[in-house]
Amino acid sequence: MNNEHRIYQLLCILIIVTLLPACSHSATPQAPVTQAMPLSSIQLEPCTLGGTTALCGTLSVYENRASRIGRMIDLSVAVVKARSSQPASDPIFWLAGGPGAAAIKDIPYALKVLGQANEQRDLVFVDQRGVGSSNNLVCDQPVDPATQVKALGDCLKTLNGDPSAYTTAWAMDDVDDVREALGYDQINLYGESYGATAAQVYLLRHEKNVRTVSLAGVSLLSVAMFEQWPLTSQVALDRLFARCNAEADCHSSYPDLEQEFAGAIAQLERGPIALPVNDPSIGQPVMLTLELFNKGVHNLLVGTESATMLPQLIHMVYKEDLNGLAAFITPLLSAMPQNAQWKIINLEILCYEDWAKTRPAETAALTSGSYLRYEDVRALTVPEEICAVMPPPQPEALYGPSTHSSVAVLLVNGELDPQDPPENVAEAQQIYPNSLTLVAPGQAHGYTGSACRSVIMADFIDRGSVQGVDAGCLNSVLLPGFVLP
Repeated sequence: MNNEHRIYQLLCILIIVTLLPACSHSATPQAPVTQAMPLSSIQLEPCTLGGTTALCGTLSVYENRASRIGRMIDLSVAVVKARSSQPASDPIFWLAGGPGAAAIKDIPYALKVLGQANEQRDLVFVDQRGVGSSNNLVCDQPVDPATQVKALGDCLKTLNGDPSAYTTAWAMDDVDDVREALGYDQINLYGESYGATAAQVYLLRHEKNVRTVSLAGVSLLSVAMFEQWPLTSQVALDRLFARCNAEADCHSSYPDLEQEFAGAIAQLERGPIALPVNDPSIGQPVMLTLELFNKGVHNLLVGTESATMLPQLIHMVYKEDLNGLAAFITPLLSAMPQNAQWKIINLEILCYEDWAKTRPAETAALTSGSYLRYEDVRALTVPEEICAVMPPPQPEALYGPSTHSSVAVLLVNGELDPQDPPENVAEAQQIYPNSLTLVAPGQAHGYTGSACRSVIMADFIDRGSVQGVDAGCLNSVLLPGFVLP
């Protein structure tokens, strides 16, 4: 047995927006219904969520949307009403990241990004099928990789749900049912990370019901983003090195950062480094391997703030500063969840949807000149042996090819995003001719400057058009400083 996955979880904590199947919550089983049933309406009742006054309810939908018989899923829905006494009729639907994040848990963060827009418009949150309180499907993930495939296969047989039904397309059809049940005609979509992917799928399937689409940390559906990670993560790392070299304090503290990074890689290629700290869950020393280091570098690059820790981490690994590395790791060990879990919707989507595909030849071709290897990309997403256990969705549960849409679309990407860089939306105008693409200078996937984005999003949604949108504040958002010795 080894503890690499446990430490991988540790580094996952540092991600602001996560795509990793290891980070998850507990399940709430749902009893199956075997007879055909009509869709119900939503009865909203007052509730308080994360300190916010809202209205809460559920909507029952068929798990198998093609057959429309069998098990029903209760979708959890929350509405934060507009503050205006005369609100606009078109609300904003918040689509969560992941795949696997619960939209309703995002409410405090959503109010930072859409707080200004909430003055005139309701905010609607739907926990996606298989997530949060909407028939959450999870399986315990053993620490020992040798037992994981069998453990997952055994767990899938016990789930209160058919994993193959938990896809983006059917989840977005669920969201449209919620729109109709709440009595809204057209809606505005907002999505970050996977939520931006989901928003594009909703637009593809329900365009007539969409007024505007706001996307942050986004790649077009036609871009196989995970296949690009060896390239895009290396580019983000190079840009981070350039920023460090350009800042006097960082450069004086780490004058040979690129060389130290190459040296750290070479050291770990020779063998793992045993750190003088134990993982309390298994009582064994933390072993820093090359795979763990590479995954940790990518995960730290994901967040604008967490990326500022990278020069220090690289320096400590290069110098084999065991005490420094132990001090870096120890606070995170205490914050780690005790039991790792797979989110079933995460596995199903990442294994079978086109936007998430990871073909060996295409991915390996981009590893030349990158610190990420093919096996690192699979470990950061879903390994092939795990995907082999997941049942494939039926064709009706998958979305089709991207099509031209005249809906107003705003796309915002971080300049240093290792996952969804600006290059991944370079062809946006060909698909969305009424679109505007913005680049947030110095920002990563999870980025700072919520106040600025709140102004931009409210302006765009109020206008219902990208014409005249002022995004000048993106250039004045202060970046966090690097962590220095």
